Amino acid sequence: MDQGEIRSLKCHYQRQLILRILECYDENKDFDISLLDAVVLLEKSWRFLTESTIRNCLSHAGLTKTEQTEDDNLPHSKCLEKHGVNAFSQNEIEHLECCDNDVISSGEVSEEDIVALVNDENNSIVDSSSDIEEEQDEPGPSIADANAAANFLNNFFATGNIDEHVVDLFKIVDKKLRSCI
Repeated sequence: MDQGEIRSLKCHYQRQLILRILECYDENKDFDISLLDAVVLLEKSWRFLTESTIRNCLSHAGLTKTEQTEDDNLPHSKCLEKHGVNAFSQNEIEHLECCDNDVISSGEVSEEDIVALVNDENNSIVDSSSDIEEEQDEPGPSIADANAAANFLNNFFATGNIDEHVVDLFKIVDKKLRSCI
């Protein structure tokens, strides 16, 4: 691995660590970092590495694919024919296109049902707009509050058996929050 990735990772890690120290200082807390916190900071720092940084480092190390074969420029159908793979016949394609024409994918809706749904939605929009006016008087959470909540959720996700997709989505939100600081 090229030193550029390591140097960039260390820079992002130090930034995350300094932000954590400043948070503790602002809250008049003693700075204490556990092994789990260090791993979480390292993982966040890794997410800040851009694709171009990694690509440039791998290119500098000579680990890029530069060869192109003549098959790369052929359409898929020609490539399949060249390698002896039988394509579908026109009859098979037509059968695949219409094989689920008789499948019912949703119930039938009458005009009265549609009108009732539209009226219900209009009523709920009017009700929610009056709720929004009442809620606008309350101040929203500060960035420090959002940051504390993100740290709390990060620790929860790190210690629990949470679906990776949920964790990945949270990482996107956390990265966006960190960019606001």
